[in-house]
Amino acid sequence: MPNWVTTDYLLFGNTNTLREVGEKIKKGYYGNYQHIGKEFGNAEVDKEYDVRDTVEDCELLEYSDEVMLQITTSTANSYSHGLIDFICAKYGLNYIFFSENAADELYVTNDYKGRYFPDRYIVSQFNGECWHVTYEQAVADLIDRIGVKYLAWKVEDAVDDYNSKHTDDYVSFIEVKLV
Repeated sequence: MPNWVTTDYLLFGNTNTLREVGEKIKKGYYGNYQHIGKEFGNAEVDKEYDVRDTVEDCELLEYSDEVMLQITTSTANSYSHGLIDFICAKYGLNYIFFSENAADELYVTNDYKGRYFPDRYIVSQFNGECWHVTYEQAVADLIDRIGVKYLAWKVEDAVDDYNSKHTDDYVSFIEVKLV
């Protein structure tokens, strides 16, 4: 059974082009990547994908200062930008993405400025998770969760120490990777 990776893409470019791309994606949307690749005139783009990879959602977002096409994909085991790279190259578009593989605690983005995907840290525990923009916010959340007044050692060491003493209440401190 694969670890599913959810990736949110925001595509930027000409508004009419974004509408056209969105409509084409929606035509093949309930199918897998192969159906969508065929819709764009290149079935070869999907040979590298798992047959279970799908586009889960596609929506044109219109704001007063910008228009973008939001696409959410679900892929088996790892994030893969091949289809989106192909579409962007064909239509002169650019994208920013955020990928989440919760099972492997792997979170990745290329949004260096944090404008669209600002969260950079995740503190997770059995009773839920919180997303944080700053390291300081995340450390404060961690301190509150593990019941200490301050961290006298590295975050990783504090997490390991807590988890070794609380096997029924695992806590994790995850940093979103910038790629």
